Amino acid sequence: MIFINNKKIKNDDSGQLLLLGGVMLTILIISLAVISTSVSDIYISVDNTDFIKSEYDNIRREFGLALESNLIDKLEYVTPGTDGDNIVLPYFNDVKDVFIFTESLYGNYFDANFIRNNFSPEEEAIGMIVELTFDNGKESITEEVEYVFSIY
Repeated sequence: MIFINNKKIKNDDSGQLLLLGGVMLTILIISLAVISTSVSDIYISVDNTDFIKSEYDNIRREFGLALESNLIDKLEYVTPGTDGDNIVLPYFNDVKDVFIFTESLYGNYFDANFIRNNFSPEEEAIGMIVELTFDNGKESITEEVEYVFSIY
């Protein structure tokens, strides 16, 4: 309480506190706006190497499974010393076309080239050697892969 000329004057600080709170809130909003603008200009490079490798590993595995499911009944007709490529190649191309189309929907490039059959009579298995190429527009992987399928 303040006394002026022997009169009591009530000192009310609530208006000043409200004004101070408004000023502090305004400063906080301006500071947040400046910080968010500064942070949004920062370019962070993300390494996609792990992503393309994991995506390629999935495609390589799924391509082998699709080949096996399409060829499993036909492989028993492939014998050493014969031209088994004529039996295998049409089914290989069908699987390849499906994968090329599917990956193109995701903006990726996929290709598979049949190199040769690889017959293993002691293991009663037939394999094929294939060159796979996968590209996501930034990185590319090309690898020679051998798929082995049991004849029986």
